[in-house]
Amino acid sequence: MKQVKKAWLAFLSALLFLAGKLKWVLALLKFLKLSSLLSLFLSIGAYALVYGWKFAVVLALLTAYGQAIMGVYRSVLS
Repeated sequence: MKQVKKAWLAFLSALLFLAGKLKWVLALLKFLKLSSLLSLFLSIGAYALVYGWKFAVVLALLTAYGQAIMGVYRSVLS
């Protein structure tokens, strides 16, 4: 009975430790804007099916840079 209790205690300790580390991983993923990268690669994949991968990369990057430039432009005006 004591060994089962120790095993559960070790399991819960490891689980709490990993949950604490997961919090930092999620914060890091949010900081790195991983959802934006995922959207970029999804767009590249969709465009590549239609137009080819070279054109898809250029089109997706031009779109991303255009959005960044407009964001700076709008923040300067307001």
